[in-house]
Amino acid sequence: EFDLDMDQGVLKMTFTETVNVTSIYLGGFGMVQSSIDDAAVYYLTGGNVTGQDIQLTPEATAVAVDIILTALDLNTIKATLSLCTSDSDTYLVHTEHAFSDMAGNPATARLPGDALAVSDF
Repeated sequence: EFDLDMDQGVLKMTFTETVNVTSIYLGGFGMVQSSIDDAAVYYLTGGNVTGQDIQLTPEATAVAVDIILTALDLNTIKATLSLCTSDSDTYLVHTEHAFSDMAGNPATARLPGDALAVSDF
């Protein structure tokens, strides 16, 4: 699941299993306005991965992380009409390269037709 705070520029993600935090590739995450197959995707250009849930075991692992969006991403998303203006037009997609689990298995891609709706906006 994920939450998005457009005022603070924070994308909070909770995974279904522990992920390798160092494997998180922010360019593999994108925002779409609906969960239809041909929805246009805005992929993130960067940001910072933080979070209170990150553990060093000895690798950085977490079930939940916060993504601090770049000013470029935040401003581009805000300037795009009908994208991330409410919970009805805020969906997340990701490529298989977006993250991996602790065994090194890549994520299963989530395409626009299967986009994840925001939990808290």
